[in-house]
Formats: sequence, C-alpha cells, structure tokens
Amino acid sequence: MSQPPKYANSPSWDIRKLLELLNELERYSFIHEDLFWSVSLVMNELYLSEVEGNQDFGGEESSDFPGFEEESYRPGELFHLVPVKSRQQYVQDLRNLIGYFLAANSLSTSGVAQEIVSMRDIACYNQHVVDREDTEFLEKNKSKRRSVWFHGDTKPRIEGIYEISWSSDEPRHSGFAYWDGRSWHRDCIMFDECVSQPKSDDYLSSQDYCWRGFVERSHLY
Repeated sequence: MSQPPKYANSPSWDIRKLLELLNELERYSFIHEDLFWSVSLVMNELYLSEVEGNQDFGGEESSDFPGFEEESYRPGELFHLVPVKSRQQYVQDLRNLIGYFLAANSLSTSGVAQEIVSMRDIACYNQHVVDREDTEFLEKNKSKRRSVWFHGDTKPRIEGIYEISWSSDEPRHSGFAYWDGRSWHRDCIMFDECVSQPKSDDYLSSQDYCWRGFVERSHLY
C-alpha cells in the first residue's frame, strides 16, 4: 500500500536527500547511470524559463551526477535558480520524476515533462511537511564561527545549547541539544524549541551526541 511522502520543512534538505538517493540507487545498480541524464533533461524542460534566464552554464564535473558535463543544468544547480516560492514545487517535481523513471521501462524523455506537470499537487505537499531542519536559524547564523565537531565521548565544558550530529564518522547538523553540565537533554530540530524545552530531569537524554558549539555564544541567548 502506498502512502504520501513526508516532505521536509526545508526544500534544500529534500533536494540533498533526493540527489543522495539517486546516487545510492546507481551505486547498487538499481538504476543505470544514464538515468541521471534523463532526469536532468526533464527538469531543464520543466524549468526552461530559469534555464534560459541564466546563461552561466556549469560545464564542470558535479558531485550530484558524476560525469555529467553537458551544457545543461544538473538538478542541484537548477534548484538554486528557481525562485524561493517555487522550490517546494521543484522538490515535488523531482520526487515524482524519480518515481516515474523507476516505474518505467524506458529512459525516454518524450512527453515526460507533461506527465510530471499533471502530477503536481502542492496542496498535498503542504499537508505532508514535517520539521527536518531549522533552515531560518542556520541561514541566519551561517557566518558564525563554530568549533570542530567533538565525539560523544568528549563532553562540553560549558552549559548551554549545542549543535548535534547523529553520526560521529561523518558529522552533519542534525539539530540541537541542551547540555546542563552533567547530562544531555532531548534533542530538538528547531532551535527555539530547544530554548523553550524545560531544563528538568524529565527531559534528560541517554544519547552521547557528537556536538559542536559556537565560538562566540552570546548571540544565541
């Protein structure tokens, strides 16, 4: 039985995950690498006005789609040319396009753009958005200096809220958690939620988070 997708509150998060999904599918031979080409062609057709409005084509090797060097935007590049108000639709289009090709027996792009347009349902998208990332906080503080990532075996010396990562091998922002000087408290996706979370033993966490802090912390509180 199928179920609706769970979209992130951050289109950038969704794009990153969809591109990672394609690369993993190709790595394990569930798809042929030529699918990258087909996906890119259709996305360029769907967002032709953005393509024609920017003549600064990439042309260099991309980590999104290795080996793709044609004068056409890769999905990850094209996403940043799309107006912010249209990026949710872009995510839905890319998700539906990947699903279309996975179900098809052909990599032909003929008529596929029209098929994807017919599948658009932004109301359904908005009904299935869940918090995955505090994009506003991260964007506002992207220029603030952070410490290196510390393994969970190393504890902060200062009480406060820290960025945490679920992975210690390849640390990546996964949310925030409060350190009370002795123990971690439950992690939160949104920074404001972490600030307002009661600082009581009822919210203690048994996790040993990989973490990093801001070099200058006064702007957080």
